[in-house]
Amino acid sequence: MKRIKMLLVAMLCVVMTFGAASVPASAEIIEGDKPREITVKEIKLDKPVYRIGESPILMVKFRNLNDVDTSQITSIYVRGNGVLFSLKYNEDNGYFQGRINLYTKKEGRTWIVISEIKVKNNDGTILVAKRFPSIEFITNNNCADGNHTIYKDNWVENKTHSPCTESWDKTISCNICHQVVYRKIIPALGHDISEWMLMNNPTLSQNGLEEKICKRCGIVLQSRIIPKLTPTSKLKFKKKSITIKKGKSIRLKYIRKPVNAQDILSWRSSKPKVVKILKNGKIKGLKKGKSVITLKTSIGKKAKITVKVK
Repeated sequence: MKRIKMLLVAMLCVVMTFGAASVPASAEIIEGDKPREITVKEIKLDKPVYRIGESPILMVKFRNLNDVDTSQITSIYVRGNGVLFSLKYNEDNGYFQGRINLYTKKEGRTWIVISEIKVKNNDGTILVAKRFPSIEFITNNNCADGNHTIYKDNWVENKTHSPCTESWDKTISCNICHQVVYRKIIPALGHDISEWMLMNNPTLSQNGLEEKICKRCGIVLQSRIIPKLTPTSKLKFKKKSITIKKGKSIRLKYIRKPVNAQDILSWRSSKPKVVKILKNGKIKGLKKGKSVITLKTSIGKKAKITVKVK
């Protein structure tokens, strides 16, 4: 039993010795920058329509690439329709481009399905372009020769948001390749000016506002301030009392200052069955008696006159 224990202890020592030797005293950690991602700004073919047997040039522009980035790019590969294409930078037009082998034997439409774009630069960092579109490839010999098929009344107006001040165009496009065949420029219409329109009524405490607008586009062309209303400072009747005959009408005379005061006047008869209020300060005696007529402004100025009917 003692011999077995000694053997187990010896084996444990051997395992610990070899295990400790297999672990380095210090481990080196290498840090690197995460590969920067770029996205496609534009991807297109060099021509919208091709002849049978022609091979198009694929053209790509990227976002967030400065001149230094562009100069350090060593290769760009585009995978489309299962084939890998190589693109090179063209300084004349600013596109990365390369001819793709996509020969067609009949007229029609096909799609170049872009499944992958990879960019490699000088320091080996791979920049992966995401969210790139597929491309429609149109083959038609007549369209490639400039002989398009259209409907003569198929005009489309590309209206502007400001037809009064900006011209716009009408176009007819080819039914096959969608290229614009005819274009007409429609001149700006000019503003259709309204009469003065009351936007805010003036009050005793604030100004009012009038505007002239374009009836077509709604833009405000002119505006002017309406001065706030002038309040009454003094109000009184020329007489304290008058006498009228039954059935007779008379206009009451009063003094109001300033003469251009604009606050609203209101009339009231204390006995409307004796004296009736007509319009604009005119009253009528209905039966014998006496009534007090009160003239009041909207800001609280008052004047009173006693009317006797005989």
